[in-house]
Amino acid sequence: MTETISRRYMDYMMTSGLVTNEQIVNDELTLSVDQTRNLLCILSSETGPRYFSKNIVPGRPYAIETLAQEAYFYEVAQSDSRFEPLGPILPKCLHYDPRNHVLVLEYYEDSDNLSRYYSHHHELNPVLTKKFGEALARCHTTTHLNHLSEQPTFQEQLPWVISVTEDGPPTGFQTLSGGNAQLIALIQQNPEIAKGFTMLRDDWKTSCLIHGDMKWDNCLLYPRDAPDAEKQIKIVDWEIVGYGDPMWDFGSFIHSYLIMWILTLDKVDSQANRGLEGINETLWKMQPSIKEFCDSYLTHNSQVSEQDFLKAFQFCAARLVQSAFEMLLQSQEVYPAARTALDLSSQIFTDTASSRKTLLGF
Repeated sequence: MTETISRRYMDYMMTSGLVTNEQIVNDELTLSVDQTRNLLCILSSETGPRYFSKNIVPGRPYAIETLAQEAYFYEVAQSDSRFEPLGPILPKCLHYDPRNHVLVLEYYEDSDNLSRYYSHHHELNPVLTKKFGEALARCHTTTHLNHLSEQPTFQEQLPWVISVTEDGPPTGFQTLSGGNAQLIALIQQNPEIAKGFTMLRDDWKTSCLIHGDMKWDNCLLYPRDAPDAEKQIKIVDWEIVGYGDPMWDFGSFIHSYLIMWILTLDKVDSQANRGLEGINETLWKMQPSIKEFCDSYLTHNSQVSEQDFLKAFQFCAARLVQSAFEMLLQSQEVYPAARTALDLSSQIFTDTASSRKTLLGF
């Protein structure tokens, strides 16, 4: 099966003019294929460009729609001079085929995302998170509606999680696992979360383009072996880009720290000899990096008020619930990490200012 896919993919890339027959004959290309969700292909070459391709498998209309949205965003960003400040932090789009649902981007071979970096180093250097704070602020300020007299056509869509108690899961979820069904019941029984979701829906303020899925997995840094201060960065995977509230992106990035901490809690729970001291140390070590990200974002987006920051932290709480939902896609029960994420979300909604001080350190 993989051999057939590889052969068809190479034929497609040659027909599209992205690789040459000479490269194939001389065995200059290395192809890796991942079929976990979409068909993802990485094509490396010693002599030419390197490609990262997204290919939508048949029967997934929602995925086709989001791929088209991502391709349109790159087209606008690369052709509209008003988006020029975003060039250094976006991957370069090299090819889009709407008929066959194929998107080809430049591939950064010697790269890590922030999740892999953290797994290797067990901390995030504040030098790096400062870069992403500035980059995210640049995305929001560059695309602010006040700056775009003629606005590109993007949809406005609230995060599905803050409407889950009203509308259920989003279109992209074909079926609910047993764990998901139990989680929705727990959310509906939690008055603080339900009230928090209502408040966030009512206070949603569309002011710019937002990424929509801002998390460590979508933050690339490279080259891998360069000093952190010299690493370049990219924000990738713009499938659900649209007009929205920038505090959702801001809070979603902060959520990545807390969800990583929760997963650490889950591991520690099975190693009782480490105790609470190790848990507290994990979060304490994260706090300088969190503060550097927040300070950098706030410095480069001066429109954010203290009230906006508190709302961003409430969006962080909502994103914790979304992560709990995603954890349970294949589970028939709610396991501890998902329940912890739900409990932490409830605590943040109950007393946002105090929770921010405790968890973020400021």
